[in-house]
Amino acid sequence: MKRNKSKRRTNLFIGIGWGSLLPTVLSAVIGILMVSVPEGSLQAFCISAGILLALSGAVFLVVSFLGEGTRFFLVPLSAAVIALAVWLFADGSGAMSAIVAIFAVFLLLRAVVGLWGALAVKRSGGNWWKVQTGGSLILAVIAVVFLFRPIKSLHLLMVLIGVFLLFDAIMEFLSLLRGIAKRRVPLKEEVREEEPKQPKQPKE
Repeated sequence: MKRNKSKRRTNLFIGIGWGSLLPTVLSAVIGILMVSVPEGSLQAFCISAGILLALSGAVFLVVSFLGEGTRFFLVPLSAAVIALAVWLFADGSGAMSAIVAIFAVFLLLRAVVGLWGALAVKRSGGNWWKVQTGGSLILAVIAVVFLFRPIKSLHLLMVLIGVFLLFDAIMEFLSLLRGIAKRRVPLKEEVREEEPKQPKQPKE
């Protein structure tokens, strides 16, 4: 009977996919840290991004010397990537502020193009120009905020990412619990089938 119980537990663990429990817990922990300490999360992000960029630049540099026709493209690319990595290590906040400013300019240009397209749709008699105008104005507001308050925007972005990670971890954990509940029902039926039938006692 004990062997059957351990077998049922093994089947339960395999059937519900317990390999997703560790990433769920890790996602929840990272989300809590990002919400509670956005400044530290931003510094950790800068360091992690710097390490990844430095490794990528080194790989590009090695590949450029191994191949003959790719040096003209990969050597400047590897130099730019390594320079960005050094900038992130030396002044992470400044580097991220510059990246956010470039991204804000891109959003602003995208908003202008969207407004121009909405005006063209209105002139042609389309009905959804208001939706496009509203979306473009929202993009323009976000771009202006990112452009003039890059650090505060990054902190807010860290908090939003943390909230998303927490929400995703909660949903994954609830899905895991539903899997356990669904798995227990057929296991109970297996237990009933595996239980030996008691022989009937002869009547005296």
